[in-house]
Amino acid sequence: MNRNSSRLGSAEVTIVDDTSFRIVRAFDGTAERLWAVWTEPAYVRRWWPAPGQALDECTIDLRVGGTWRYAIDQTPYGPQAWRGTFLAIDAPRRIVSTEVYEPVPDAEATNTFTLTEEAGVTTLTVLVTHRTTAARDGHLQSGMEAGLQLALDRVEALLGSS
Repeated sequence: MNRNSSRLGSAEVTIVDDTSFRIVRAFDGTAERLWAVWTEPAYVRRWWPAPGQALDECTIDLRVGGTWRYAIDQTPYGPQAWRGTFLAIDAPRRIVSTEVYEPVPDAEATNTFTLTEEAGVTTLTVLVTHRTTAARDGHLQSGMEAGLQLALDRVEALLGSS
């Protein structure tokens, strides 16, 4: 399968409403393969952290009511961690989960992750919904988009690996 390098850095982040934003990015590969890269700790450890960092914890209990947690002990800002609970799972097409950035626990979001595949290209759509506009805006202004672009480029690279 040919890798489309023109997709690098191509995730689109758009505001949906007062509390939500959407992330959309296409990938070369099947929904099943992208699902594995997104949900299996061995892969997540390779794409989630920023370059030069490592996930010191990566736990995923992929079932409704199960939890996930990613933690990085050493960052320029000190230890950082994210966690959530799975609310709905329809493998390999959809996951709904909460997400809490532990330093800001009151800004919990609900993420709806959807994969749609057509002719060997899978589109990832993530709807991120916060409780308040301030929480949504804080998330968007956190610098997350630059890190998101790098992470999704690493996801693309993993789709092409064995």
